[in-house]
Amino acid sequence: QQRWVQQGRDDSLLLPNGVPLEEGQLLLREARPLLTSETINYINQSIHHRTRETRRQRLIRTTAIAMSLTATTIALIATWWINSERNAAVEAKKAESTAKTTAITAQQTAEKQQAEALRENANHFWRTGVSHRDAKNGDTLLASHLFLRGADSLSLIPPLHKTPADTAFLSSECH
Repeated sequence: QQRWVQQGRDDSLLLPNGVPLEEGQLLLREARPLLTSETINYINQSIHHRTRETRRQRLIRTTAIAMSLTATTIALIATWWINSERNAAVEAKKAESTAKTTAITAQQTAEKQQAEALRENANHFWRTGVSHRDAKNGDTLLASHLFLRGADSLSLIPPLHKTPADTAFLSSECH
């Protein structure tokens, strides 16, 4: 206590937590009249200092816990957001793939329908040509014309699967 007074009441010289502080509190309760005002002040300052220290440490712990919870919450939100973005990208990729497949299927269907229409057109010209050829007073010139129109219609039908021979033949025709 004297050192505490001589050194300008430095908090580091107060009674330490534990047995010395408990003994000081016991002296205040049971032998207060025997203590000097300096000793009473010294013990009270020690108690007050430990109370402040306890509150400060509790505040530090509470702050650390709050910061940890905040960091965890931020990490969870970031993880959720990243997963959402990843899932959205996967869904967009699936949608793109589905759209491509649908477009290819639609194109193939249109090509088949066009080929069927050209076949029907060629058959019509062919049947009409046969009718004119086989008629009593058949017009062979008209029949020949209709046969050629039917053949032209058939030539417009693209092959379903081009072979290397088709490619070679077509490229030789162009030159």
